Amino acid sequence: MKAFRAYLQGAPLGVLFAWFTGFYFLGTYGFALLDGTSKLNLVSALIRVVGAGIFGGIMTALVARQRRRDGGRRTSVQITTALKTGAVPEDAEPSIWLPALEARRKQNERAHWVNPIVFGLFTLLGIWLITQDPTGFIPWIVTAFFIAVAILSLVQARRAVTKIEALIVQMHGRPGD
Repeated sequence: MKAFRAYLQGAPLGVLFAWFTGFYFLGTYGFALLDGTSKLNLVSALIRVVGAGIFGGIMTALVARQRRRDGGRRTSVQITTALKTGAVPEDAEPSIWLPALEARRKQNERAHWVNPIVFGLFTLLGIWLITQDPTGFIPWIVTAFFIAVAILSLVQARRAVTKIEALIVQMHGRPGD
């Protein structure tokens, strides 16, 4: 699984579009078939393919924007690797890395207050769905999922800010700073 995630991280945008589109289509159509809200027919499949294509396009555009802000695909992969290892490569260019790290730090600091609001609202939606049909298993799964994502995203954002600040400290004092 790690090798697959590493491949997706540096994959061309066309591959990412196919991955996002396929994953979204299979996930939403699979849940709809399991839940019984959709039948296996051409019209519903085409509607979901169009929705998946829109989702895939938006996600690919976000990845492309992040890569441009980081200075390209290679640099974006290097920054993510540095966040995992805690060490900046020797050939890292401070004029590119410092703004990219600052942007990621700000993004994760925003996540401290945005994520509880967003996932809290989704949890409320799940609770409302449970009150509509307490015997259905999908609303319970959705609610538990959003509670778990809210907690995990807060923990991950706090850890990421700490790691980014350590990388920024490593970058200061390098030539070109």
